[in-house]
Amino acid sequence: MALDDIVLHTTCPTQAFFACTPDELRNGVVARNELEDKKTLAFFDDNGSPISDAQFIERYNKRNPDRPINYVGKLMEYALEDEGIISFGTELDAPFTKNLVSYCYEDPTLPDEGVTIRIRHEEIKDPNTGIVSQKAPDTSTKFPLEEGNTKSRGEFERKHDFVIDPKDGNRKFLLSFIPIMEQEVQYMNDHHGPIAAMCWLQAFTDKVGFDFRNKRERTNLNGRRTQPYAVMHTRFDHKGDLIREISGKPKLFKTNEISKEDQLKGIKSANEIVFMFCLDVMRTFKPGGSGKKIMRDNEWEFEHQDEACKFTPGSIKSSDGVTREEVKAMEAYLEALETKVMQENYIALSPLSGVNKDRRARKYLELAGEDQIPDHLTLRGRTDNFIVQEVDGFEHLFELSPIINKVYKAAEVERAKRPILRVRRLNAA
Repeated sequence: MALDDIVLHTTCPTQAFFACTPDELRNGVVARNELEDKKTLAFFDDNGSPISDAQFIERYNKRNPDRPINYVGKLMEYALEDEGIISFGTELDAPFTKNLVSYCYEDPTLPDEGVTIRIRHEEIKDPNTGIVSQKAPDTSTKFPLEEGNTKSRGEFERKHDFVIDPKDGNRKFLLSFIPIMEQEVQYMNDHHGPIAAMCWLQAFTDKVGFDFRNKRERTNLNGRRTQPYAVMHTRFDHKGDLIREISGKPKLFKTNEISKEDQLKGIKSANEIVFMFCLDVMRTFKPGGSGKKIMRDNEWEFEHQDEACKFTPGSIKSSDGVTREEVKAMEAYLEALETKVMQENYIALSPLSGVNKDRRARKYLELAGEDQIPDHLTLRGRTDNFIVQEVDGFEHLFELSPIINKVYKAAEVERAKRPILRVRRLNAA
């Protein structure tokens, strides 16, 4: 079995991963397109001298005893609260906080194109016994879509469970791309048809391969993440057009409540816009480094929620009809709010700000002389805590996955109806 006679060959990742042009992606809200803003922080005292985050917190609390912070991201929580736009989702009365551990990989047999391959799980420590347990593992892959653009990436991830090793009966991580492949092939088939689904599959396997056997663990990250939401609204005027600022941008409102006077004028609710903040304190470790911490940094990230996050209790999302210009208007609002908070508190951007966690961690390891790449597959520096699902090419994949095989056969039927697809070529836009 091969896909060459079915897929539309293209060097454009937006065509392959989202079945649309780059302009359509830029101007629309497309699921699986991660729209985010990341800032890694640096701290200074009144004289402009660099200080650690611990020193910053101590200094801040002495000056603000009535509103102390226990981590730097608390400043953004306060800012969202003061703006009247903070939300905790549908089930919580405080931001959801969790401890996340990530293991990031590269494949030396494939070109390094900024791809992130990550195994992640929550880590929970029992306060009474001190025993640490792991839950909610997931596999994630992220791909840059445009050179130099770190705000827009393709993100495909899948939550799964631990597996029991029949050899020793122990619970272990599953290292497999098949759960992601099945999820995304089914999604593309449902929304764009079987040929688009096969285009996605070929693009995905070109980027990461079929399985983990050639992967090498590069970084081990342990972070505390706090996740408040920012929620704002837009409105329609009596003609059904978005109400706008003088500048032409959609006007944002902090509440969805419309006064009786405005209701009489025909003003109605338009869309709710939701961004999730990920306020992270990240620690970098060398895989298998026996707990030796290499670096700690603080990152503020906010990401538009076009889908409810599968990993967050009570998660919320933007209205289905939200437009890209509404999202951009709120992104600019939040960007200005972050800048204000940083300037008021002697916070600046670190030299690696905007670089994703995996790449920052690689740099920290390199500077520490701890960036040696293992010559075999590991997870947390070990070889006894995972099971690899091996896949020897497309034919083997179709045997392993009835879901993917079914879509492939549907693509064959579709291709037979439209033979021109066998020779058509798409160029990058």
